[in-house]
Amino acid sequence: MDGDKTATEILRSAEERIEWVLSNPDISEWLKHALHGAMDRDPVDLLNELEILNALLRPKCQCLIETSYSWSIAGPRNSH
Repeated sequence: MDGDKTATEILRSAEERIEWVLSNPDISEWLKHALHGAMDRDPVDLLNELEILNALLRPKCQCLIETSYSWSIAGPRNSH
């Protein structure tokens, strides 16, 4: 687990952070909806699905960010 913390302390801390996110008006409704949906999920299934989301979305987002950054530095490429 997490150093000297007990399972109860770790769970309490996680629940407090989740509540903070859910109550924060600057957090997207998409993430809040995902958190609500995750509350009663089997933790093994949830971790597996988090890995799938990460594997699917991280490369796409990184590519879009890098492409956008490259474009903003170099400008649009001349297609001639």
